[in-house]
Amino acid sequence: MNAAPVKPNKDFLKLLTEMGISEQIAEHALICTGNDSVEAAMTFLYDNPEVDYSELSVLTNAEQGDSLSGENVRIDKEEKVLMSEAAGEIHVEQKHGSREHHFDEYDEQFKMVFAVNISLNMGTGKIAAQVAHACLGLYNKLLQKNEAAVDVWLSEGEKKIVLKAVDHVHLKELQKKGESHELISYLVQDAGRTQIPAGSCTVLALFGDIATVDEVTGNLSLL
Repeated sequence: MNAAPVKPNKDFLKLLTEMGISEQIAEHALICTGNDSVEAAMTFLYDNPEVDYSELSVLTNAEQGDSLSGENVRIDKEEKVLMSEAAGEIHVEQKHGSREHHFDEYDEQFKMVFAVNISLNMGTGKIAAQVAHACLGLYNKLLQKNEAAVDVWLSEGEKKIVLKAVDHVHLKELQKKGESHELISYLVQDAGRTQIPAGSCTVLALFGDIATVDEVTGNLSLL
């Protein structure tokens, strides 16, 4: 009996493409990591820079159904990627699907800002992974602290911007200033597996109404 075809997690795919990653590459990374998480997909892309994505051809569901067997998942004509059978069928629970939205209680528009520590000289892939960490960390924090504002932000197109911070001291100063203005923040400290020392402060994420966020970060340059 053939295993169910592996399909990229739509929510994860949306986040990856919003970070500028092509849909084809994002699908490949999610399938290769068993739809584990956006962070796992970003780490896979960073750790496998030698993959020739120009030749990548993800199979259609029908083709996958014919070719999947046990733990083997064929990504293109020449490449086979080992994956767990548990990744064969992914059930995504829409956490916010049944929630009531009360947008009229907010007059403000919201945005999320990411300040990247440029003193670490991180590579492009590393920065992308760290911003993904910051985005997910802040998003989960927001769901606990201000879920209604998250709904408004989502309804307005999820405004996001990536900026430059001088160093870790600058990140902490921005975090302190942001919190004094009642912005919600999330500071990423790297595990130290690649490129930079463990504990390095890489990215600060801030969320709030646009006017207040601009007051805190308006003097920073775009990355």
